[in-house]
Amino acid sequence: MECKLKNINGMTVITIDDEPFVPLAFKSFRPTANEDFCSYSKLSDLMNQKTLSTIRRLFKTYIVDALSFMAMGLFCSLILGLIIKQIALIPGLDFIMDIAMVLQSAPVVGGSVGLAIALGLKRAPLVTISAVATGALGYLSGGPIGA
Repeated sequence: MECKLKNINGMTVITIDDEPFVPLAFKSFRPTANEDFCSYSKLSDLMNQKTLSTIRRLFKTYIVDALSFMAMGLFCSLILGLIIKQIALIPGLDFIMDIAMVLQSAPVVGGSVGLAIALGLKRAPLVTISAVATGALGYLSGGPIGA
């Protein structure tokens, strides 16, 4: 069994008997002559480190950050609507009750959740606009817990 490192399409690939084995997504990866890259333990460690790093990054982005911004959008819309609704109870300011009711309606709450998530994850403008539309549609048809 012969193990070599080859550069295929700008990517370093381990080959065993001229068959690609595991692509390494490190373009700046430069092996030294003393290292045995076909050792199962080293290859396993390298893949485990890369996999764990990817899982940690994805967990932080889509669980921690996205859910934090989701809560921010939800509470921003609902709390703002509640504050304006309480202000509308003051005699003479009942004309702003309609604004409060709109702020607490399902499409606006869902849209603000989608907007907060898209802005928090720093997505492109078109993605942000579509997140508002899909958030409004999702909240309207499924509610906050998808019921």
